Amino acid sequence: MKQIICLALVLNLGSIALAQKTDQYKFDPQIKIGKTELAQKVLDLWKDWDENMLNRHADHFSDSVKAFFANGGMVKGKAEFLKSGTEYRSKFTDVKSTIFAVTPLRRDDMKEDVVAIWGMDESKTAEGKTEITQIHEIWWFNKDGKVIEMRQWEAKPTEMK
Repeated sequence: MKQIICLALVLNLGSIALAQKTDQYKFDPQIKIGKTELAQKVLDLWKDWDENMLNRHADHFSDSVKAFFANGGMVKGKAEFLKSGTEYRSKFTDVKSTIFAVTPLRRDDMKEDVVAIWGMDESKTAEGKTEITQIHEIWWFNKDGKVIEMRQWEAKPTEMK
């Protein structure tokens, strides 16, 4: 009888642990479509990148912005963000971005606004080499509509057959 009770207890604890692990995969109804003006700010910043005018919308960033790049790099602060972005962009003579989708999102219970953007970047170096990169970024905004964080992921496109 003791063995049956122990077995039942172990199975019950296992099912509780499994239930706790799978909760992360449930849709959160608190996430809604966010403010379109924040999506426009991200589109402005992508256009600034293409036109090599990174400082044009410097007012879109908070002074304490953090950015995490696909190559593992990270910068903190508006001045450092704009400086490192300008230095990196100077490696290219021409950049053309194609936007696949941009979506503003809001989570009311956390008072959090983000914009997700997916696109492709075609960049030409001074040596004439063309680099094509698929990009996904998430941009976080504070209550004043300033960028407080950006995270970026990249992939090289695969050849369609």
